[in-house]
Amino acid sequence: MSWVYVVAPLLGWGLGWFTALFLRLKPLRPLLKRLGYGGSFSTNTCVIASAAAMIGFRDGIDTADFSVALAMTITVMIDSTRRHRTNSRLKNDQGVPLGHHFEGILAGAVLAIVIAGTLFYMETWTESFLERTANSLRVLVDPPGRN
Repeated sequence: MSWVYVVAPLLGWGLGWFTALFLRLKPLRPLLKRLGYGGSFSTNTCVIASAAAMIGFRDGIDTADFSVALAMTITVMIDSTRRHRTNSRLKNDQGVPLGHHFEGILAGAVLAIVIAGTLFYMETWTESFLERTANSLRVLVDPPGRN
C-alpha cells in the first residue's frame, strides 16, 4: 500500500479544518453573510472524493475499488445536499443554514481531484527521479566498457 492513499484524505480533511478556522475570523463574518453561504467547500466530500480520485489515478477507473469509492462519494454528496434542504431552517452561529449548497459540494470534489492529482504527480516524479539518480550512480560506480 502506498502512502498517498492515506495522505490524500488526511490532506482534504486538514484543508477543510484550516478553512473552517480561517472563516471564523471576525472580520470575515459580514462578508460571508453578504455572500449568502459559509463560503467553505464540503470537507466530507473532499475527504471521500480525494480517496476515490487517488484510487482512480493509481489503479484506474475500471477497478472494483474505484467503483466502491465512487459510490461512497456520491452517497456523501447526496447526503450533504439533503441535509442542506432538510435543515434549511436550522442555522449555525453565523446565521448560515446547515449543510452545503451544490457549489460547496462541487468545490470539495474539485479540490479532492486537485489534491489527488498533485499527490499522484509528486509520487510519480519522485519515483522517476530516484530511478534516474540510481542509474546515474551506477554509471559512475561501474562505467560502461570497463570490463
